[in-house]
Amino acid sequence: MWKVLLRLKVRNGSSVDAWNQIWIESGCRVSQLCVVPYQLQGARVCDLVDENGSWNWQLLEAWIPENIMNKIAAIPPPCEENGSDEPVGICNNSNGFSVTNMYEQLCGIVRENVESNWIKVWKLNVPERDHCFVWLLLHDRLLTYYRKSRMGLGHAMCNYCGDLEETTLHAIRDCALIIPFWLQVVPMEDRSSFFMEDTQAWISTNLTKGRTQRRGSDWCDFWATACHSLWMWRNKEAHDEEFVRPMQPVNYVQKRVEEYQHAKQANGARKDNNKAGCGGIIRGNKGEWLGGFAKGVGECSAFIAELWGVFEGLSLAKRMCFRKVELHIDSVAVVQVISTRKLKSKLGWSLVLNIWIGKLPLHTTIVKQISVLMR
Repeated sequence: MWKVLLRLKVRNGSSVDAWNQIWIESGCRVSQLCVVPYQLQGARVCDLVDENGSWNWQLLEAWIPENIMNKIAAIPPPCEENGSDEPVGICNNSNGFSVTNMYEQLCGIVRENVESNWIKVWKLNVPERDHCFVWLLLHDRLLTYYRKSRMGLGHAMCNYCGDLEETTLHAIRDCALIIPFWLQVVPMEDRSSFFMEDTQAWISTNLTKGRTQRRGSDWCDFWATACHSLWMWRNKEAHDEEFVRPMQPVNYVQKRVEEYQHAKQANGARKDNNKAGCGGIIRGNKGEWLGGFAKGVGECSAFIAELWGVFEGLSLAKRMCFRKVELHIDSVAVVQVISTRKLKSKLGWSLVLNIWIGKLPLHTTIVKQISVLMR
């Protein structure tokens, strides 16, 4: 059983079977995903590195799936200076153990894939105010007339319908003023379930719907933006006598979605095919531009991409012969790891090792300050 669950942390790569052992990510064995060429049978991870210390893609590109190559690209190549390879426990930690994690491993449960509604809310591709609104919607905390009446603050009836209580679902979906909006965007075959579900089921369904809204935006993003817009218009009508709803509300909401997506693409926050990258600049003590870099990392987490940014930035500073630098990073987690050299898990450990004592000894460069750069 332990052999099935064991993962290896690659240092010099000399003891890790490249195809039959788990070293790329949990549960991933290359031999289970593709047929290994006869001449490469028995290869160790260290055998996949070329004479320059980089991954030898010529050995891999003809037969390994692209998604696996992207994950390998995000792993620093092994080198002798890193020492011996090390087994990693259930919790991605060489000395940690968790009954919960072991149970998930044995049952084939991947925590990252078990997304509850609250995780999906924060994964919406919408502005922060829309995230917060859907969060309130999910917890039934909108200050509707029905909710105010429960506090002893007036009547519970909808101002437009008159004889129906303004619950959360009524204000966002069932009001006679709101229904025409949804009828324009919800397909005929989905309308029955759309208008019949209770609050929690309705929210969950629309957060997970995979279909694409017109002009290429995801339905969940359009839905969240629409809900917030409808609530905002309701409040303005109640408190601003001069407010008039948009003549084409669907187009208004769609425009909001597209504008936000374009803004994210403009600053490089959007990544296609889950491929990550890193980049940075070097400035002088007066703020002048001295150099910059950009690197496609591969398929990995944002944390690993940030570590690659630190590594590549310090590498560039070393090549430019700078001896004293200030390191500014926009990730609190990375700042803590680089400052303390302590990781709760072993993900990214090889990169931290390379930054400090590997190919780029950090102690040979005087880092005057490591701080968080707030965006």
